[in-house]
Amino acid sequence: MPKTTTLTQLNQSHPLPQAVAVLGKNAHKAFVDFFTAQIRNANTRSAYFHNVSRFLNWI
Repeated sequence: MPKTTTLTQLNQSHPLPQAVAVLGKNAHKAFVDFFTAQIRNANTRSAYFHNVSRFLNWI
């Protein structure tokens, strides 16, 4: 069975982008849920989450 990254693990390893954080709890859940539910590979999931977060913090 593949190792899954939980919402808590993603929050601890990568801070939530400010652009998502200001939108509230539902946006936070949807943002993290996309990465935990849609991307199966743990390394890809972490890399995408990190890079999308960096981009959103840049804009």
